Amino acid sequence: MRWIVCADRLDWGLIGLEVAERRGWCGDPVVPEGDELGFVGCAEDLDRSHLERRLRSAGFDPFAVPTVVLSEVDRSEPDRVRALVSAAGARARQYPGARPEHLKPVMPRVASRRSVLAFMRPIYRSVPHPDPGACGAADGCRACVDTCPHGALEWSNGVVTDDRLACEGCGRCVAVCPAGAMIDPRFTPSQLEAEIGALVHAHAAPTGILWHCSRGAAPDPTPGWHGVAVPCVGMLMPHWIIGPLVQGAAAVAVAECNCGLESDSNGRAAAAVTAARQWLGAAGIGDVAARVQGSAGAAPLRGGLPIRACGVYGAHGAAILASALGAAVWDGDLAPLGVISIDQETCTGCEMCATVCPSAALVSVGGDGNLELWFEPSRCTACGQCVDRCPEDGAISLRRAVDTAELGVGRRRLIELEVARCVKCGGSIAPQAALHRIASVLGNDAALIRQISSVCLDCRGTTMVF
Repeated sequence: MRWIVCADRLDWGLIGLEVAERRGWCGDPVVPEGDELGFVGCAEDLDRSHLERRLRSAGFDPFAVPTVVLSEVDRSEPDRVRALVSAAGARARQYPGARPEHLKPVMPRVASRRSVLAFMRPIYRSVPHPDPGACGAADGCRACVDTCPHGALEWSNGVVTDDRLACEGCGRCVAVCPAGAMIDPRFTPSQLEAEIGALVHAHAAPTGILWHCSRGAAPDPTPGWHGVAVPCVGMLMPHWIIGPLVQGAAAVAVAECNCGLESDSNGRAAAAVTAARQWLGAAGIGDVAARVQGSAGAAPLRGGLPIRACGVYGAHGAAILASALGAAVWDGDLAPLGVISIDQETCTGCEMCATVCPSAALVSVGGDGNLELWFEPSRCTACGQCVDRCPEDGAISLRRAVDTAELGVGRRRLIELEVARCVKCGGSIAPQAALHRIASVLGNDAALIRQISSVCLDCRGTTMVF
């Protein structure tokens, strides 16, 4: 990657990076031609809005071009500067590209005299949008709709639609999507993993990772800590908080949210920190308060965990992390994994739970006159869609828990029901349990009950049973 850097207040010869130095670049960012390009500003007065307009005019996607803004502390620490540049490049190389539906136009605030004189044109912010190829909305999943605090998502006729102007980019829909279908192109799992990995491995000394909100002011640099932006800290899940520790970080912390767009963000982040500590404690990890901190304190003084894992920020990252941490049993409201149980006496075999399960943790299998429901615990994200859609009270239950014993059992059959056969063609009618449920509703209409329970739908119009 070719880096263009501002040389107004920094001697790049002391940094040890091959860069193209430009005087006055922060005040007037010139965008040269090229495929892979990155920029480093020397101070916080970089007019990002003006830079974005220049990038678009030159044919670049601004989201694909990494921009690093240095502070006074950064300029006195060559190792930190090198780490920031390396991490920004690593994250940019994982950028998946943005489609029009990911772009929200906003009017920029006036940041410089140049902005005052320039024609006011909108700039763009990234917002999440569902990938229709992975989204489970067609089967009834509404996890993202239920969690959106701004009413920007709506489910209708098996499709999730979004209002980009109403979306504030908090990222909660991204975190709760059981299928990983909700995508914000600037904050994908692979981008976060690449950035954190580059930051951790850029230093020989123990390094801490500080999660912070991307929409507010970045936290002041703290010795030994590097900030990593997420849409908002209110979206963080316990396995996201623990993730940097299994990438080699010595400690992880969460900065206070200062964007003011959601009043409950700090409370949600604090609850996720507590949950992460409980999980680590259940896994036998010591000194969890020092490893998972509420805010960045003193420089981390100890090494990271002797555990490594990748993929922990994806849809099934919680199961990956649970396997990496080892034996643990932790039940909690924020547990990102679930264990499903089905009551054989209550279940009618309607298959609704398997139909709406967006992660294929529950599947139905038919054959040999039986209907079976199978469960894969490593795929269950505890979204609760199966419980919400089940028409029979008490037929299915969800236990929110990280239980490595359950994960170790793997895929298993939860229930097996006998299926009634058509007297004419021999095809399947319905599970006997479902027919008994129908009979209880119809009461004394014996003729209708006999017809329904003896003939399949295809033969029902041509065959009468007496």
